[in-house]
Amino acid sequence: MTWRHLLNFFRRPGDAASTPTPTDDRKLFEKLHHSFKLFLTEWNNFQETMTQVEYTLCCDHPFGMQRVRKLCTGAATQVFQCIRQLRKLDPVPCDALFSRFAQLQEIVAGQVYEREIDIDGPDVLPCDHPRARALCDAISRWLSGARGGVGIVVTHAGCRRFLRDDLQTEITRRIQASGGPVRARLTKLSQSLGDLVRASPVPDDLARQMCLQLTALRDAAPGRRLLPCLRLWPLSGRSDLLPDSGPSYAPGDALADAQGAQNLGLLFKGASIPSDASPETFLSAFRDVLANAQQRTALVYKREHGLTEFSVGLCVVFLALPENCGIADVQEGTADGDCRDVGIVGAAGAEDGHDYMPGSPVFRILQNAAQYILPLTLDVDSVDFAARNCATYHDIARYCHERAISSMFAVGSGKGHADKHVKQLRDGILKQFWVVNLNDGFVVEPKGPVIDISQITSRPMLPLWRGMNVYPWQGPPPMDGKGFMAVLFEATANPHLDPAAQTAYFSEKNYFMITRNYCSLHSRFGFHFVSVEARLSERKRENYLIFQLRGGAADIERRILRVRLVAELLWEFGFRPQVRNDAVAARLEGLTPEDGEQLLAVAGYMTIHTRQLDMIMQDAAQVGERRERMLSHCRALFTGRPLPVAD
Repeated sequence: MTWRHLLNFFRRPGDAASTPTPTDDRKLFEKLHHSFKLFLTEWNNFQETMTQVEYTLCCDHPFGMQRVRKLCTGAATQVFQCIRQLRKLDPVPCDALFSRFAQLQEIVAGQVYEREIDIDGPDVLPCDHPRARALCDAISRWLSGARGGVGIVVTHAGCRRFLRDDLQTEITRRIQASGGPVRARLTKLSQSLGDLVRASPVPDDLARQMCLQLTALRDAAPGRRLLPCLRLWPLSGRSDLLPDSGPSYAPGDALADAQGAQNLGLLFKGASIPSDASPETFLSAFRDVLANAQQRTALVYKREHGLTEFSVGLCVVFLALPENCGIADVQEGTADGDCRDVGIVGAAGAEDGHDYMPGSPVFRILQNAAQYILPLTLDVDSVDFAARNCATYHDIARYCHERAISSMFAVGSGKGHADKHVKQLRDGILKQFWVVNLNDGFVVEPKGPVIDISQITSRPMLPLWRGMNVYPWQGPPPMDGKGFMAVLFEATANPHLDPAAQTAYFSEKNYFMITRNYCSLHSRFGFHFVSVEARLSERKRENYLIFQLRGGAADIERRILRVRLVAELLWEFGFRPQVRNDAVAARLEGLTPEDGEQLLAVAGYMTIHTRQLDMIMQDAAQVGERRERMLSHCRALFTGRPLPVAD
């Protein structure tokens, strides 16, 4: 798939459909709820994709373009679907969102689906060309230690002409479809690609040039056998498009051998043919040796060096062998009995343990694309929080998330339907929490504005609420002078902490949105924002739990220390926390209902008892005491033991 085709896939829907308008309010609410659930699915998928992009960029392992394209295409699809579902909930900002998405998608697709470099220069170098003689001499010395190699060279330009658009596209498609050159499928993939290359015809103009130079080589070196060799190396610039002279040394010294192999990249030799072979045999030998670029070793080499289709240099040399040259011919069959890797001469960097990924072409492409995927540049509480200001996929998805949640809340409270969908929670006394019943979260629909906790049927909300109330919050921790000054300075220096600048819906409401199997909590306490989202049912593979915390009243250093402490506590219970500046997001998937209930109780406890911890994070004694107490309480919740009575 070309990048243009990818762009066409993400065209905005042409229909003018917006919010459905059935006369029955309950049907309207159910339709909106369905769109909201679909939105949350795409939102959660996008969160996971961003984590995968970050993990891939950690460079703990080599990766190829097929992974880059999978990640970037997945992110684009998920963000597109977020906008599409938001359009059914709140169509007002969607035109601007689609416009920003199209601009970002064009940028990312232009990077990920790179265009082939226009290659200038001859397709074939004659045997008397200085660079052909230098390269043949270098390969001859590398193979046998003898000088004076002579032959013809099919340059990188000629090899790329053979690997024309349709052939290269099919190679890329097969690699992408196989999941990339992973070890379990490498042999089958290599054989499939090699057979594809061997079965492809040589373009007529290239074949004529090759046969013309073959005739000249016969006259220059009569009676010799021709050894086809393939050189594969990382391109570093346009100067590499013609083959260089390779290493200028005689083999024998171990260090020199290693340096020479590295300079050559990968060098394969094929089965020799007589110089008076027919044109068909000559062209067949060319295809056979060029197919070595799809061998297992070559695929691993390209992956571990982070090479794209168009950052790999290829050239084929037909070396005229003198009598008794000492170069062994390649026999039919396999080198190791299990793969088609035959004729490998120099393979430095194929699997030598060195990390070639940082700075490689593939790494740079993902790194550049990630600049338009990962960063979050919008502040929810800022006056600049608008669709037109979205600068990344993350911005668009986050904006959609805020608008979708706001829209669902407004369906009940903003249109005179509070008695049907939005209730204030009562647990003995009225709480400053509201509950939005998305579908089947209540035992019955109460007539008044209040819902008692005993009338809640949401399986994930009940353990979450239990964890929030199992141990009373002791109030803000005592601050030292530095902590107090940090809070005071931040409150005066950061305009986003001014309550007047906060969005009304976040500063006034702490709320749950629930169904029988789903719960989403959004809570703000002062400058601290926590959200917990979970699905819990008998279908284990669909269950998940997400805990997010951000913000705080202290300076950025203390806020960062707090989220690191929270991440450390969550890690013990199997969460996968991701820390970014003063925010932490932790996720779990595939939970059993029983484990999910215990972990939701832990998440509820953390929601309440992480309040204002940022103010004491540079007081080691207080932090240590709080950490041990919170860890002890969470362990008790996780194992079902009772917590100690509060003082």
